[in-house]
Amino acid sequence: MKDCLTLSTTGLGLGLIGAFFVGRPLTGLVYGVGSMDSVALCAVAITLFAAAFFACYVPARRPAKVDPIVALRYE
Repeated sequence: MKDCLTLSTTGLGLGLIGAFFVGRPLTGLVYGVGSMDSVALCAVAITLFAAAFFACYVPARRPAKVDPIVALRYE
């Protein structure tokens, strides 16, 4: 989980920085949204982080329930 969430937050941070730099030239293409619309940026960031969190959590949930001793004996 830690590795996946580290990659997710790094990508999210780089994406937000890129949005600030690319947002100004693209202002004329999107109607009704400013170049630094914080509500839209926060909504997208929260949605992407939630998707990344559940993409990490769902596969990690089942192995976390297994007792380590049972897993080592099986090997």
